[in-house]
Amino acid sequence: MEWGGELILVAGETPGGAPFGTSLEEFRESNEEWDHEAGWARAKRALRAAFEGSSPTRTELDIGFVEALGGGLTRNAFGVSIELRPDPRGESGVYVALVPNGGAPRYGELVRRELDVLRWLAGHAVDVRVPRAIALVDDRGAPILVESFVEGVAVDLRAGRQPIRPWEVVAEVAATIHAVPPPPTLPARDRRAHRLEVIESFERFAHKPALVEEALVWMREHLGESAPGVLLHGDLLGQNLRIHPNEATGVIDWHHVEVGDPAADLAIVTRGVRNPFQLGGGRQKLLDAYNERSAAEVSAESLRFFELALVTGWVVEANEGEHVDAWLHQLERMLGTNPRAR
Repeated sequence: MEWGGELILVAGETPGGAPFGTSLEEFRESNEEWDHEAGWARAKRALRAAFEGSSPTRTELDIGFVEALGGGLTRNAFGVSIELRPDPRGESGVYVALVPNGGAPRYGELVRRELDVLRWLAGHAVDVRVPRAIALVDDRGAPILVESFVEGVAVDLRAGRQPIRPWEVVAEVAATIHAVPPPPTLPARDRRAHRLEVIESFERFAHKPALVEEALVWMREHLGESAPGVLLHGDLLGQNLRIHPNEATGVIDWHHVEVGDPAADLAIVTRGVRNPFQLGGGRQKLLDAYNERSAAEVSAESLRFFELALVTGWVVEANEGEHVDAWLHQLERMLGTNPRAR
């Protein structure tokens, strides 16, 4: 009930009929205090820290209810509407706090790299929408990235599910990102060096299935020539792409950004399956669409290299599990060692 200019949760009434209870703001504060280690509470603290004191004329900061937007292996995303008063720069709106869920190696290093890249992209004319980095807030030793919310609908990579051609959306986004000069803060790496690093990453696994060894032999024989590396997003799956009827495609989650072979960005989407996009010839459609738009040409052989690397990584990391047999069968089919599986 609204009473005396504020919203309260009514617990009862005085003898004179006036309601009494906890104000909405007190209710929010008590929830945050009682559940201070919850992801939503950590997100709210980070959002408050990012905006409080950012303007000497600001008198009020209103943070709405925090909503869970989704999560992954390393962090969870929370969105919230923020109202600033006064707001001469029009900063009020929806923001996202990316809260780490603990245990991810090198998370601090990677999220700082992500922050640098988002700020770098903000200074370049890029034909995709990317989050605007607001702050990197330390929450008891855990870095929480606060950024603007990118509106739109996630891309369904299955052909025919949306009024788009998903391979063309991926190709356009990848070509646009790959054309941006990499920021000087990212380690430089050419395509051949990227491939060598991928192969070397498997050497730490002492016991590898015979199919993995066969995949590594193929990869060593197809290192290709040296060529300049490009800026890579690192995870161009549909959940990280946002389509909007009146704006360019949005691209979120830059946590895996690096410099390297452009084929790596496309392999994340094709994943070595028979029919990417659930469409016959989907792999070639993506290659054709990408090469029409990009100066960094990708061949079918280079795409296959990173598809093999991806599936090989799943096998050796999982070691034993319910999906290993399926991934080994996929490797067998990709290598052509089982004619019935081709």
